[in-house]
Amino acid sequence: MLGMLCWQERGRVRLERTRIAGMNVLCACVSRDRQLARAAKLLRRAGVRYVLENAEGRPALPGLPVVDALPLYRAVADRLIWERLNMRKIAPERATVVLRGVYPDSELAAAARTLCPGVRQVVIETDRGGQALQRSLLRQFGVAVMPVKDGRDVLTVRFSGQNRGEELNLCGQVDLGGLSVDAPHLVLPETLVRASTVCALWQAGLLELPQIRVSRAAGK
Repeated sequence: MLGMLCWQERGRVRLERTRIAGMNVLCACVSRDRQLARAAKLLRRAGVRYVLENAEGRPALPGLPVVDALPLYRAVADRLIWERLNMRKIAPERATVVLRGVYPDSELAAAARTLCPGVRQVVIETDRGGQALQRSLLRQFGVAVMPVKDGRDVLTVRFSGQNRGEELNLCGQVDLGGLSVDAPHLVLPETLVRASTVCALWQAGLLELPQIRVSRAAGK
């Protein structure tokens, strides 16, 4: 079960079961910061191992990591790339997408295979294992990789390792390049970070990827 932090005006720590978009969540209600350790202990004793991220900038519950939205971002990497190309007005037939990482993990490889039929070329730049994937893409899609001469029609994406200024960074300090990932039809508590909650719902099987929307972030 997942947990979340709720604030009350006064009183002792108490646990309260609630449902968020069909998902069971155990809420720890506290009134003071010094109750956080007690709340975390009660949640862990009840079987909670992760908590939904609080949008209010409140202190975290000790020993209980928040649900990270990164797995969701990586699952829709191809859609993030398509939308970023659209933002930059790069026509797919001109686009070179460079996928970087320590090795070609499953998300990187999946994005490469989804993109290959639609863009000019997909370039794999990994510390190891990249050549095998590049050859596999050549055999499957029949498009040879040409040298990348300039960056006008190039989009770089980092899946793992050290960031080197890529436009999309899907590891460590995430950078979605002005995009957002959400399920806008969901009504969620304003006290929660939407991306964390949407990822939790997807991981719990309560949301399917087609229900997730990639769009420009507000003000972009």
